[in-house]
Order: sequence, then C-alpha cells, then structure tokens
Amino acid sequence: MKNNHKVLRKYIASKRMLASIEEGLEEDVERPDSAMQRLNIADSKKRTLPEFVGGHGPWQFRQWLIFFVASICNSLYLFSTFPLSARVDCKCSNISDSSSLETSFINSVTNCTAPNCNTELIKTHNLETNISCANSFQKFINIDQDSVHCSYMRLVVYAKCIYMLGILLSGVSSHLLAFKLGRRGVAFVSGVLLFGFSLGIGVSGSVANFLVMRLIISLTATNIYLVSIYSLIEFVGEEYRMLYGLTGHLGWGLAHFILPLIVWLTHDWMTYSIVISSTSVLLIIFSLFIPESVEFSIAKGLKAHSQKLIRIAAWKNGYSTNDIEEFTQALGHKDKQADMKTAWKKGKIKRAFELTLLYLVGFSASFLYFTSLGLTDWMTRDRGGYFALAGTTEIAAVIILLFFMCFFSPKTLWSAATVLASVSFLIMYARSEHEFVHISTGSFLLTSFFSSLSWTVVLLSMLFQPLTTTVTKCNVFISAIAICSGTLIASFNDFQKFHSWNPKFFVIYAIPNLTIGTSIAILPERYFKF
Repeated sequence: MKNNHKVLRKYIASKRMLASIEEGLEEDVERPDSAMQRLNIADSKKRTLPEFVGGHGPWQFRQWLIFFVASICNSLYLFSTFPLSARVDCKCSNISDSSSLETSFINSVTNCTAPNCNTELIKTHNLETNISCANSFQKFINIDQDSVHCSYMRLVVYAKCIYMLGILLSGVSSHLLAFKLGRRGVAFVSGVLLFGFSLGIGVSGSVANFLVMRLIISLTATNIYLVSIYSLIEFVGEEYRMLYGLTGHLGWGLAHFILPLIVWLTHDWMTYSIVISSTSVLLIIFSLFIPESVEFSIAKGLKAHSQKLIRIAAWKNGYSTNDIEEFTQALGHKDKQADMKTAWKKGKIKRAFELTLLYLVGFSASFLYFTSLGLTDWMTRDRGGYFALAGTTEIAAVIILLFFMCFFSPKTLWSAATVLASVSFLIMYARSEHEFVHISTGSFLLTSFFSSLSWTVVLLSMLFQPLTTTVTKCNVFISAIAICSGTLIASFNDFQKFHSWNPKFFVIYAIPNLTIGTSIAILPERYFKF
C-alpha cells in the first residue's frame, strides 16, 4: 500500500512539472519580450546604424554632396570680407569719397587701388576712417610711388570677429536646435534667413546694421554647414569618415578660387552682395534633402518615421532590413551615457590635461591658418591671385592627408604640420632685413601649405567625432572654442592695420607654435583625444 502511494505521488509531481514547463514555453512564445527576442536585441545593440544600412554607398554620397556644397558656401561667406584686389578704382583725392559706407564696404573687400592719392588730406583728418595708405608702407611693399591702397580695415576686423562669434554661437546651439526642430527644418529656415540677410547687407545703411546682419549670416551659414555634417556622420561607417570628410572639405579650398573671381567680375558692393547671396539658394534647395536624425526620432517616440528612414537608406545601399524591428528596439534601449559629473570623477587631473591639450591644438591650428592667409597683405597688389594660390595649397593639403592618414595618426600629422609651419615663419624672419619684410612666393606657399594641413586635421577630427557620449561632446565644444579663439586673435592681428611692422613678429608667431607642436609630438597617444 505504501509503495502504491509513493508511485502515485511521483506520478502527480511529474505531471505538475511537465505542466509548468509547457506553460513556460507557451508564455515564452506569447510574450513579446521573449528570451529569443532579448537575444536578438542584445545582438542588435552591437550593430551601429552605419553597419545596418551600409557605411558606404549612394545614400552616403548624397549626404556628402550636401556637405560639399555647404563647405563652398560657408567658406565664401567667411572670407567675403577679406580684402582682395580687383579692377575697382577708389578715389582718395577727396576724403568724403572714402567715408561713405558703401564705398568703405567695397573698398574693404577689393582693397582697391587709386592713383595719385592725396595722402596729406587723409593725414589732416587724423585717419578718422582708418584708411591705410600704401605710401606709409613704401619701404615694405614694392609698388608705384603714387599708388595707394584704400581699405576700411576697422570694418574688416570687426566683421571677422563678429563672424567668428556667430560660428561659436552656432556650434553651441545647432545640435540642440536640430533635436528640437529637426535637421531639415533648421537647415531650411537658416537658408531662407541667410538669403534674406545676404541681400539686405548690400543695402544696409550703417555699420551697426552691417555687423548685426553679418552675425546672423554667420549663424545661419554655420547652422547649415554643421547640420550637413551631422547627417553625414550618422550614416557613414567609422572607417570611411575621414575619407568623406577630407573629400568634402575640398569645397573649402575651391571657394578660394571662386571668391577672387567674384570680386574681379563685380564693380560695386550691391552686385557683390547679390552674387554671394545667390549661393544660399543652393543651400535652400539642398536642405530639403537633409534627412532627420534616426536616434532623435526614436528618442521622440517616432518609431515608424525612424524605421522609414532606415529602410530608405538601406534600400539605396542594397542592404536588407528584415530585422529592423529588433534593431530599432535596440537603439531605443541603449543605456544612457554618464553625465558630466560622472565623466569628471574618473580622473579630474587627467581629464583637465586632455582638454587643455585640445584647446592648445585648436588655437594653434586656427591661428596659423588665418595668419598665413593674412600674409597676402604683404605680397603684391594682386591679393586675389595669392588668395587663390592659398586655395591650391588647401587642396594639396587635403590630397596629402588622404594618403598619409592611412599610415599616421592625426596627432602625428598635426604635430609635423605645426612644426614645419612654424619653421616657415622662422625662414621668413631669416630672409627679412631689419624693418624690411621679405615674403617670397615660395615662403608663402610653404607656410600656407603646412598651416592648411594643420587646420584641416584639427577641423575634421573635431567635426567628424560622433556626439554619442558626454566626453566627445565636451571635446568638440572645447575644440570649437579654441578654433574660434585662434581665429579671433589672428583677425585682430590683421597686418594692414599697422603703419609699420617689424619682421620680429614672425618669431613671435613661430616660437609658441613650435613649442606646442613639439610637445604634442612627444606626448603619448592616450593623452590626445582626437
């Protein structure tokens, strides 16, 4: 009897165990977050968006084209107030001719040449309009005795500084605006405002209005430029980022050829403004093809919209989207990154040292680049030709980087370029006599090439960092501040505002940058967060 009871209890226990197993299996099948689905999500988390849609293909080429056009337009707007020579004549025989606002604008852009300028008349007015006459440079520049350069250089310096301020503000706000309003909306509205204020700047009635419009132009043009970069790096694979960045940056150098041509063809400030503003029409058209951010759409709960974008990108590149549900769910389940306080807790001194290095690198690169462009003030009257020559060195620097990036790190390339650019400044000083500036075409080419190399490495390494962590966001922010700071200092140091200039300035420029470049080259890679 006892044995029968034991057998019965064992039978009932086994039945219950089987029933529980069956219920568990049914729950796993019916439950949307099953063990198999969790495994798929965990596997999908390991895949990035470029890997899912293909990190290189027709979809990325479309975004590259937008970035290329944005590079050209942004460079044109940035350098549109740099003094360049043209066929425009300004009359310096009467001080009132050069004091009008429109005349000052076109003079500041063209650095126009006028024969038989009455320099004594300008001197009696105590240079109220800050007009720089070449007769005061006569022992420094090889030009005719009776010719003079008329430039409203105070306006040029202010315009450069205001533009740099706009770039800094755009760098801080564009990412937030793109998240709140969408990339396409930010780019389109910025393009419309850019077109309107570009036309308005040609008929502005005062210097204050001109500078305010210049600030808005800087904000809007940089917004489109940055949004085009965000849309590109989101879909480009990590191994292709620098390739797309360098080839797209060729547009920046190409603008060095376009701008002197525009100045040469135009004869007044209004025509010049209309031609420059017409480039913003291209930006308005291309802004309609900028895709929204996939991760931003998922964060806002727009899952269907994000899946549509992923399907389009994958279809363009010939990739399958069978497991798109698991992939988008994996993007939505990504762990939140540590905040700024957590990032700083992991070694405050080391982190502060890394950010200091980033600032020094960005400042040095931008200062050398814009200072080398300022050397065109001391060449000949044909500044436009040398500005185009600087564009040649810019394009050559990009091509060289495309090759050497395969063998050397950005730190090594930047250090070498900075050291060689500083050495070029020292060579200029060695070839200059006491109080006599001597800048040959060869020296100008060397300095422009190596400074362009240094600038391109820093600019693209900063812009093409994916903003996925607090650390990278902080790195990009510090680099942006450093680049704008270096450009501001170089703008204040515009050569033309000096009535006399000592070649020892070459040494002042060279030694600090030579020290920074050499120090960075010695430091290990782990301290250099490019």
